[in-house]
Amino acid sequence: MIPVPTDRLRPILAGLLLLLFVGGCRPEAGELARTTREHPVGTPTSVVARLERGSITITERPELEAGRLVVALAAAGRDPAEAERRLADSRMRLTTGADGRLELAPAFAAPGLDGDTVELTLELPSLDGVAIDVTTTLGDVRTEGTHGPLTARTRTGDLRITGHVGALDLDCSTGLISVEGQSGGPVKAVSSVGSIELVLDDLGGGPVVADSTTGDILLSVGPGFRGLVNLEAAKGHLHVEDRSTRAVRQELGEGEGTLLVVERTPISSLGTSLGDIRVLLRPGADEATTGNPAAGD
Repeated sequence: MIPVPTDRLRPILAGLLLLLFVGGCRPEAGELARTTREHPVGTPTSVVARLERGSITITERPELEAGRLVVALAAAGRDPAEAERRLADSRMRLTTGADGRLELAPAFAAPGLDGDTVELTLELPSLDGVAIDVTTTLGDVRTEGTHGPLTARTRTGDLRITGHVGALDLDCSTGLISVEGQSGGPVKAVSSVGSIELVLDDLGGGPVVADSTTGDILLSVGPGFRGLVNLEAAKGHLHVEDRSTRAVRQELGEGEGTLLVVERTPISSLGTSLGDIRVLLRPGADEATTGNPAAGD
């Protein structure tokens, strides 16, 4: 057996300890009170959100004249009356700086209870050039149609990014990282316990850095992608399927390999300790499908 490196186990252990701390140190509560509130947010130039328990959804809505934030709050209580009181004392903090920076953070009535959660849905008429930096401890992050640098982190939950233009920096301790249709910048995706699925659109040129401790990695790229790709699957398998004519060289061995697409730069890397790696080179409109698979064990 090939031992899993200690530095790869640390994020997993840290995530488990965090779950025990967050889930085990709060008083139990059996009742929930819920409300949904809407807040105008104008046209921010950047968005920063920090949640402990909750999900974040950010979408582009061109039909809107100005941005809006829909907040679904759930406050816990040991009985219905306490839940309602705590909900009335809970709120969403929205801060807009002179530079257009929008900061979002929920403020629940103290002390916090298990069951206190928030779901944020931010809808903006345009996301062109809006920098996004969102973090949640327990919850999912979903974005659609974003344009600009995007950073998303979650301890336990999924990160799902659709139709993004710009750089991506994604970090997930326990959950799935899924990117559909990215272009216009580098992609970095790190997951301790979970798979990584990266589908760049036809213009997506990378480079891509993807690292998972226990999950599989899928990279699907179109004619815009090029460069040297280093592959490492310590206890898994490597699979490359070239449906195009762009793969100049494929060298796949036992647990490691390289793939050269068109030219030697930029350099991408895909690595997993316990999963498999699959790379798919999709054909462009002017390329015939060749179907040249290669696999290494």
